[in-house]
Amino acid sequence: EETSGINTGVFLVRGGSKRDSSLRFLKEASSSPWRFVWDQSMLLHQMAKDSDLFAEGPCQAQDQEEGLPMPDFAWSPSFRTLPQKAMNLYGEGSALEWGATAWKPG
Repeated sequence: EETSGINTGVFLVRGGSKRDSSLRFLKEASSSPWRFVWDQSMLLHQMAKDSDLFAEGPCQAQDQEEGLPMPDFAWSPSFRTLPQKAMNLYGEGSALEWGATAWKPG
Protein backbone atom coordinates (compact mmCIF):
# COMPACT_ATOMS: atom_id res chain seq x y z
CA GLU A 1 0.00 0.00 0.00
CA GLU A 2 3.01 2.33 0.28
CA THR A 3 3.37 3.83 -3.19
CA SER A 4 7.10 4.52 -2.78
CA GLY A 5 7.96 0.94 -1.79
CA ILE A 6 8.43 -0.41 1.68
CA ASN A 7 8.14 1.90 4.68
CA THR A 8 10.95 1.23 7.12
CA GLY A 9 10.04 3.98 9.55
CA VAL A 10 9.07 1.19 11.96
CA PHE A 11 10.47 -2.32 11.72
CA LEU A 12 11.39 -5.06 14.15
CA VAL A 13 14.45 -7.28 14.22
CA ARG A 14 14.29 -10.56 16.10
CA GLY A 15 17.00 -11.44 18.59
CA GLY A 16 17.45 -14.65 20.55
CA SER A 17 18.21 -17.68 18.40
CA LYS A 18 17.69 -15.53 15.26
CA ARG A 19 20.27 -12.94 16.39
CA ASP A 20 23.07 -13.98 14.02
CA SER A 21 20.88 -13.99 10.92
CA SER A 22 19.32 -10.66 11.97
CA LEU A 23 22.74 -9.05 12.39
CA ARG A 24 23.89 -10.51 9.06
CA PHE A 25 20.81 -9.06 7.37
CA LEU A 26 21.45 -5.57 8.79
CA LYS A 27 25.18 -5.67 7.99
CA GLU A 28 24.57 -6.76 4.40
CA ALA A 29 21.79 -4.21 3.96
CA SER A 30 24.07 -1.43 5.20
CA SER A 31 26.57 -2.26 2.46
CA SER A 32 23.93 -2.36 -0.31
CA PRO A 33 24.64 -0.30 -3.45
CA TRP A 34 20.91 0.57 -3.51
CA ARG A 35 21.05 3.93 -1.73
CA PHE A 36 18.22 5.68 -3.58
CA VAL A 37 15.89 6.24 -0.62
CA TRP A 38 18.33 5.72 2.23
CA ASP A 39 17.53 2.75 4.41
CA GLN A 40 14.30 1.87 2.62
CA SER A 41 15.93 0.89 -0.65
CA MET A 42 18.87 -0.76 1.12
CA LEU A 43 16.58 -2.96 3.26
CA LEU A 44 14.33 -3.76 0.29
CA HIS A 45 17.38 -4.78 -1.76
CA GLN A 46 18.54 -7.15 0.99
CA MET A 47 15.02 -8.57 1.40
CA ALA A 48 14.94 -9.18 -2.36
CA LYS A 49 18.33 -10.92 -2.30
CA ASP A 50 17.43 -13.08 0.72
CA SER A 51 14.11 -14.00 -0.93
CA ASP A 52 15.74 -14.70 -4.33
CA LEU A 53 13.51 -12.12 -6.02
CA PHE A 54 16.01 -11.96 -8.85
CA ALA A 55 15.39 -15.70 -9.41
CA GLU A 56 19.03 -16.74 -9.47
CA GLY A 57 18.14 -20.13 -7.98
CA PRO A 58 15.25 -20.96 -10.37
CA CYS A 59 17.18 -19.64 -13.37
CA GLN A 60 20.13 -21.89 -12.56
CA ALA A 61 17.75 -24.83 -12.12
CA GLN A 62 16.09 -24.06 -15.47
CA ASP A 63 19.48 -24.06 -17.15
CA GLN A 64 19.96 -27.61 -15.86
CA GLU A 65 16.42 -28.91 -16.48
CA GLU A 66 14.66 -27.68 -19.61
CA GLY A 67 10.98 -26.82 -19.17
CA LEU A 68 11.02 -26.44 -15.38
CA PRO A 69 8.35 -23.85 -14.48
CA MET A 70 9.40 -20.75 -12.55
CA PRO A 71 7.96 -20.77 -9.03
CA ASP A 72 5.76 -17.93 -7.82
CA PHE A 73 7.60 -15.32 -5.79
CA ALA A 74 7.28 -15.34 -2.02
CA TRP A 75 9.23 -13.43 0.61
CA SER A 76 11.76 -15.47 2.53
CA PRO A 77 10.14 -17.18 5.55
CA SER A 78 12.37 -15.03 7.76
CA PHE A 79 10.41 -11.88 6.73
CA ARG A 80 6.93 -10.80 7.64
CA THR A 81 5.26 -7.83 6.00
CA LEU A 82 2.12 -6.14 7.19
CA PRO A 83 0.04 -3.12 6.24
CA GLN A 84 1.58 0.20 7.20
CA LYS A 85 -1.48 1.08 9.30
CA ALA A 86 -0.73 -1.86 11.62
CA MET A 87 2.38 -0.21 13.08
CA ASN A 88 2.06 3.52 12.39
CA LEU A 89 -0.17 6.08 14.08
CA TYR A 90 -1.54 8.92 11.98
CA GLY A 91 -3.06 12.32 12.39
CA GLU A 92 -6.85 12.31 12.28
CA GLY A 93 -7.18 13.15 8.55
CA SER A 94 -4.64 10.55 7.42
CA ALA A 95 -6.15 7.93 9.74
CA LEU A 96 -9.56 8.39 8.13
CA GLU A 97 -8.05 8.11 4.65
CA TRP A 98 -6.04 4.96 5.52
CA GLY A 99 -8.65 3.32 7.75
CA ALA A 100 -6.09 3.42 10.56
CA THR A 101 -5.86 4.58 14.16
CA ALA A 102 -5.40 8.29 14.81
CA TRP A 103 -2.89 9.40 17.42
CA LYS A 104 -4.36 10.71 20.66
CA PRO A 105 -2.49 12.24 23.59
CA GLY A 106 -1.91 10.02 26.61
